[in-house]
Amino acid sequence: MSESNRESLVSTLAAAGHPLLELRAPGQGSLLALPYGGRVLGLFAEAAADNFLWTNPALAQVETARAFLGGQAWVHSGGDRTWVSPETEFHVGDLADPWNTYLPPRVIDPGQYSATQTGQRLTLTNRARVHYHQRKVDLDIEIEKSVRLIANPLHAEPALAGVSYAGYETATTLRLPNPAGAPPISLWSLLVVPVTGWMIIPTWAATAARDFFEPTAPERLIAGRHAVRFLIDGLEQHKIGLRAEALTGRAGYLRSAGPSRSALLVRQFVVNPSGDYIDTPWEARDQPGYAFQSYNGGEALGQFGELEYHSPAIGGDTGQASLTDTSQLWAFSGPSAQIEAVARRLLGDNCLG
Repeated sequence: MSESNRESLVSTLAAAGHPLLELRAPGQGSLLALPYGGRVLGLFAEAAADNFLWTNPALAQVETARAFLGGQAWVHSGGDRTWVSPETEFHVGDLADPWNTYLPPRVIDPGQYSATQTGQRLTLTNRARVHYHQRKVDLDIEIEKSVRLIANPLHAEPALAGVSYAGYETATTLRLPNPAGAPPISLWSLLVVPVTGWMIIPTWAATAARDFFEPTAPERLIAGRHAVRFLIDGLEQHKIGLRAEALTGRAGYLRSAGPSRSALLVRQFVVNPSGDYIDTPWEARDQPGYAFQSYNGGEALGQFGELEYHSPAIGGDTGQASLTDTSQLWAFSGPSAQIEAVARRLLGDNCLG
C-alpha cells in the first residue's frame, strides 16, 4: 500500500485490533500513529488525500493486517520509525555472514510502546534491554517520542496556488537508566517513502556518497556541487551514506504523484559535525561519521525507499546518559511546477540538477 486513503487505513487497522491515534489541525494536515512499533504510519494533507508515507501492502486488508501484525517475524509496517545504532551491533548476529544473521531486534521494533495523547501531542515510550552482538553485552535503554503537528515552513511567504501541506515535529529522547560502563549507542530515524522519485541531500560542497552495499550505477547516484541525488525506484537494492560534516541538516524526497503532479517530503534534522556518529558500513567498522543514509529497497521487502539519519552517540566516552533529538517533516503535494519551486526554496537552487 504505497499510497493509502486515510479512512481506509483507520478502519482497517481498527478492525485488525490495532487502532490508530490521530492528530488533526487546520492547515497542518492529519497524522496517524501506530502504537505497535511506535511509529507515525500516515500523513495526509487532506482527509481524502493519499498517504505521503509508504505502508506495507499487508495493511490494506483486515485479515492480512491482523496476521502480519500478529506474527513473530520482523514487522516492516512502513511509516516513520525509530531504531538504535550501530547496525552491526544490534542487527547483525555474525559479521562473517551478515545477510543470513540480520534481524532487527524485536525489543526495539515493535518493542513494547505505551502511547498517550494529551491535546494535540502524542507520546510514545518504549523501555528495552538491547543486546550488542559483537561486544556481547546487554544495555537497558528508554526511548520516548513526542509528536505534534506544525505549521508550513513557508507560511510567512505568499501561498503557492494549488499546493497542499502537512507536517509534524518529533522530539525523541534516548536515556540510559544505568549509564555506568554503557557502550556507545545512538538514535536512528528511518522514514519510509513510496516509489518512484529522487532523494535529494543538500551538501555544503561537492561530496561523494559512500556505497554501503553493491555499487550504485552513476545514473542512479548523482553528485552535484551542492547536492547528492539518489534514485528511489524499488528495483535494485542500494544504500548510501554521507558524513556529518558535509550535511546542511535537510534532506528531501521528490516524486511523481500523477500526471503533472508531484509530492515532496523535506526532513529537517540536527547535525553536529563534532558529535560521535558511530554507525558504519558493515565491512568498514573503523570508518564512523555517517550521519545520513538512504536506502532503495529491492523486491524482497517490497518497493520503497528510506530517508535515514542518526544522532550522535551517548554512553561510551561521551559522558552523556541521555540525548534529545528533534526533527521536523514537511510534506507538500500539488502541480509539479509549484512543488519543484518549493523544493528549490527549501533544498537549494541547485537541488534538482
